[in-house]
Amino acid sequence: MFSRILVPLDGSEMAEGIVPCVAQLADRLPADVVLLTVVDTDPVPIEAAHAPSHETRPGQPDPEADLLRDAQAYVDRIGRQLADDEDIEVACVAAAGRPADQILATAEAEACDLIAMATHGRNAVLSGLLGSVTYRVVHCSTIPVLTIAPTRGQELPTGDDRIRDLIVPLDGSDLGETALPAAEALAEAMSLRVRLARAFDPTEYDRRHRYSLAFAGQGSARERLRARHNEYLNSVADSLRSKGLDVNTEVLEGPTVRTLVEYGQKSPQAIVVMATHGRTGFRRLLLGSVTEAFVRSSSVPVLIVPPDAASQVRNEG
Repeated sequence: MFSRILVPLDGSEMAEGIVPCVAQLADRLPADVVLLTVVDTDPVPIEAAHAPSHETRPGQPDPEADLLRDAQAYVDRIGRQLADDEDIEVACVAAAGRPADQILATAEAEACDLIAMATHGRNAVLSGLLGSVTYRVVHCSTIPVLTIAPTRGQELPTGDDRIRDLIVPLDGSDLGETALPAAEALAEAMSLRVRLARAFDPTEYDRRHRYSLAFAGQGSARERLRARHNEYLNSVADSLRSKGLDVNTEVLEGPTVRTLVEYGQKSPQAIVVMATHGRTGFRRLLLGSVTEAFVRSSSVPVLIVPPDAASQVRNEG
């Protein structure tokens, strides 16, 4: 798994913040890299939409062709630098169209099994590739998507301080566990420790069970809940340990989203691996609140695994 990584870029330093992280992953997996940049033809100014059509005639300049030529030159430059510095096999693609659509189409055409994107990025010429586009790609992709804040990508530890851990937040559901096959494959390939985490909010638990707590006692009820969470995490951990992985577990108390995000932020040498939650029709229209919070605010790389990808990993295994 993860033998070919697609990296969308838009010409900005912010978008290129993902490159050091990708270089580390590509070196350790190992994997090839496909760099993509898209000339965005989607936003059309209102005045242009109502202006008379001016078709390009033979001998006249073609603005889109010029933009594509510049885009190809840009991505070729980044590709040469990455290949020379990291000794990684790199392919470079420039395309025109709607950025999210082109990213998904290129991932399929290039047989990529991972998309790696910065969470922000904008350039006046190669406009708007990342940010909201990242969010749409995460929702619609059938392969895992790795996201990272641009500044964090540039500061990613290297050498002896490079990525060491995988953090896998779990909520006890089958859907949450769809992230486990990808985590297992990544941990095995990169010799990473797996850290399983589950958070519960005592305040919310007390509110929901205020009548039973009046008879059972708050302290003992919370201890039983913590014990159940520990038992669940240990059962998952034992399954992973049986496959030779180094695994530890931790039950966290506090508001679920904030507690898990803060837990991840305290681990600069980690990647968070999470499943998407929610599905409508043929596309996931809703991320779980925890997953979405990590994508928007996490200071560590976040690998988002759709259910389709989890099934593929199991079949490959």
